[in-house]
Amino acid sequence: MPRQPRAPFAPRRSASLIAASILFLLATGCAGAKPLCDDIRITDPRRADLTCIGRWIDLEKSWPAGAQSEARAKLEALESVAESLSDVDFYVRVAAIVALPRNGHTSLARAPIYRQFGLLPIRAYWFDDGLFVVRAAPDRKQLLGARILAIAGQTPDALMSRLKSYYGGTDEDFRTYGLTAWFLSPAVLHAAGLSPSPDAITIRLEMANGSVEAVDLKQYPTSGEHPVARAWRQLHPQALEGETAPWATWLGKVHALPWAFGEVDEAFRYRFLPAQRVAHVQFRINTDGQSKIQAFLKHLERKLSADRPQHIIWDQRQNSGGDLTRTADFSRELHAHLPEDGRVYVLTSHATFSAGIYTAFFPEAANDDRTRVVGTRVGDSEQFWAESAEPVVLPETGWRIYYSLQKHDLAKGCHDETCHIKRDRWQISVGSFEPEIPVPERSTDLLEGRDAGVEWVLADLRSGDSSP
Repeated sequence: MPRQPRAPFAPRRSASLIAASILFLLATGCAGAKPLCDDIRITDPRRADLTCIGRWIDLEKSWPAGAQSEARAKLEALESVAESLSDVDFYVRVAAIVALPRNGHTSLARAPIYRQFGLLPIRAYWFDDGLFVVRAAPDRKQLLGARILAIAGQTPDALMSRLKSYYGGTDEDFRTYGLTAWFLSPAVLHAAGLSPSPDAITIRLEMANGSVEAVDLKQYPTSGEHPVARAWRQLHPQALEGETAPWATWLGKVHALPWAFGEVDEAFRYRFLPAQRVAHVQFRINTDGQSKIQAFLKHLERKLSADRPQHIIWDQRQNSGGDLTRTADFSRELHAHLPEDGRVYVLTSHATFSAGIYTAFFPEAANDDRTRVVGTRVGDSEQFWAESAEPVVLPETGWRIYYSLQKHDLAKGCHDETCHIKRDRWQISVGSFEPEIPVPERSTDLLEGRDAGVEWVLADLRSGDSSP
C-alpha cells in the first residue's frame, strides 16, 4: 500500500489537561520548547519516524518492569525492515511498541485506520450479551441487529486477546474505544496476520431472525465516509457529523432510546423525576466544549437547590474524561445537596474513563455509606498512568503517539513523587472499581427503550432499601 499524506487526528483523553500542559513543557525542556521531534532533520523518512519513537521511549514513564528494554529491542528490529514496509505494516509494528506499557493513556492514535487504511461498511457495539451490528452503510442495512459470532474465523473474545499485543488498555477500554479500528479494518487485521485479505473480512453472523450466515464484507473505500464517534454515539439514529448520506441504525426504530442517549450534542445534562424525588445528572466529558462545565455546575447547583431531591443519580457512563480538577470539589460535596438520609447512585460503564473515573468515584471516596456504584466496571485499572499535553508527532507519517508522565492510584491513593494528585482533598482510595451493584448493559434492554441502570435505582428506591 503506498504511503499516504498526513491527516488530522482526534485528541486522546487525559486525566488533567491543565497540569498536562505544564508537564509537557517540563518534559521537553522549557516553556519555549518545540515539540519533541520538530528538530529531526533526517532525509530518510522512515528513520526520522524511528528516531522520534526512540525519543518517545525515553519520555514515557509508565513502563512496567522490563517493558522499556523490550520496546528498544523491538524498535531496533524494526529499523532493519522499516523502509520496506507499507504504511499499514509499519503502523502495526509501531502499535506493538506503543502498547508495551500496558497503559490506556499511552497510545498510538487510531485516526490513520479510519482515514488511510479503511474500515468495513458497518459499526458494532459490544454489549454484555454480545457484539452486535448497530450501524451500517445504506447498502448493508440488512445486517443491522445481527450478532457477530466470528471475525476472520475467530470469536470476538479470541480476536481481542490476540489484538491486545497492539493495544495497551484494559479489555473494557478495548471493547469501548478500540473495537471499531482494530476489529473492522481488513488492512490492519491482515497486517497483524489475523486475516488473509487486506481488502475484505469474512464475518459470521447470527441474523436478527435467528439464522446464521457467513458474509464477506469488503472494505469501504478510504475516500468514503468513516466518521470518528464514541461508541455510545454510534447507537443513536441521528446522523454522525460527516455523514452526508446517513447510515442505517438498529436502535431507536421501534422504541425511543432512553433519556441517557438523548440530546447527543449536549455534554452535560440534568432532569428531575418529581415522583421519585430523584435528580439525574449526566456527564459525557470532563472538560469544556460547546458547553462550559463550570457554567453547568453553577446551573446544577441552582437546580438542586430548587428541586430539593431526595437522591441523585450521578451518571458517568458516557464520560470519557478530560480534566479531573473541574469536577473534583463538586463531586466530593454532592451529598451536601441531599437530606441526611439521601443517597448518591453512581452509574458506571466500560466507557467511563480517565477523569470520568474520578468524577464517578469522588462521591464514594467522600461518603461511602451514602453512595452506591451501579453498572459495569469502568474502562481502566485502579492504578494507571496519564498526564501528557501535545502528543509526539512522527515527522514523516504525522501519526501521533500519546504518552504518560504521572501515576494515579485510586485503589489506595497515590503518595510518592511520581503521582499526579498532590492534594489530600482529591486523593481517592476506593479499593476496587468493581461496581457494588453489577447491572449489565444488554442489547435487549436498549432495543425495548429501557435503561437498566436507572431502572435498578428506581426499583431500589421503591423497595425502601435506599436508606444509608
